[in-house]
Amino acid sequence: MTTKISDSLLNNSVSNQINQIPTRKKLLLSMIAATCQEAGFNSIEASVLDLLLRMFIAYLSEIGFEAKSYSEHSGRTEHLPGDVLQALIDMGCNIQSLRQYARRPNRMILPSPQVQSKQQQPKILQTGRRKPLLPYIPDYMPPFPDSHSYIATPTYKQPITDYEILREKSSQQKRDAERALTRFMARTFQSSNSYSLFSDEQLSHMFPLIGIKSTSVPYLSALLPKDKIFNADDNPFECLLQNKKQSGNAPIATNSEEQKPLNETFDQTKENEENQSNETIDNPFLMPPKIASFE
Repeated sequence: MTTKISDSLLNNSVSNQINQIPTRKKLLLSMIAATCQEAGFNSIEASVLDLLLRMFIAYLSEIGFEAKSYSEHSGRTEHLPGDVLQALIDMGCNIQSLRQYARRPNRMILPSPQVQSKQQQPKILQTGRRKPLLPYIPDYMPPFPDSHSYIATPTYKQPITDYEILREKSSQQKRDAERALTRFMARTFQSSNSYSLFSDEQLSHMFPLIGIKSTSVPYLSALLPKDKIFNADDNPFECLLQNKKQSGNAPIATNSEEQKPLNETFDQTKENEENQSNETIDNPFLMPPKIASFE
C-alpha cells in the first residue's frame, strides 16, 4: 500500500531520486508521503519533500538526545520508555493525544521493508583464522580483520648464504667498481695516459684505457712497505735520486769549494732520517730503509 501511495503522490523525477537514496531515508520518505496524503495532498515537489525530511530527522535527533541525557542522568546506558516520554514533554508534545492519534480511523499502515539480499564481497587472500566476535559485541558490527593486519609480518628477504652466489656477486661488484673507476679517471684526468679503442669522440667513452705509469726501478715498490704513504721529501733514496738528477743537469762548478762532497750529503740525509723517525714514526716496521754510508 505504501508503494502505491508513494507512486501516486510523487512524480517521476522525485521517485527516480528516491531510488538512489539509502533504505533508511526511503522509509522516512514513505512515512512523510503517507502523512501528506492523509492530510489531503495529491502531489509533492522534491524540494518540499527534502525540507520535510530534514525537519523530521532534526526532530527525531532532538528527541533521542533528550532521552539519552535523561538515561545518563539516571546512571543507565539504555533508554527506557519513560525517558522518551519525558523528552517528548520537553519538546512540547501532548502525550495524551498520542493514543488517540495512533487509533485514528483513516491511518495508513506501511508494509514492512523487504529483506535485501546481502552483497557478496569479492574473495580476497586470507591469512590465518579470523577472530569471532565477542559475546558483548552486537551482530551487526563488522568482523575482525585478518591476523596479518595487526601482527608484525616480515617483508624482507632472507639473507643469501650460498657461497657460489656470494662469490659471483662479489666479483660482479668488483668488476663494476673497476669499470666505474676507469671511466672516471679517463674523463676527469685529461693529462693522464688515457686511450680509446675508437677514434670517434662519441664512442671514445665506451671502452677507455689507461696507460701504466712506468718507473725506472719497478721492483722497488714491491720491496718497500706500503702501510704508510711517504712523500718524496721523506724518502732519502728519492731525495738522493733527485739531487743526482739536478746535479747532472746543472753545469759543473769549477771551484772546488762550491762542490759538496758525497759524504756530507749522506750525513745530512742520515740526520734528517733520525730526526724524523724519532718525532713521527714509532713503529720500526714503518720506518724507511736506511742506506749505509760509504765512508
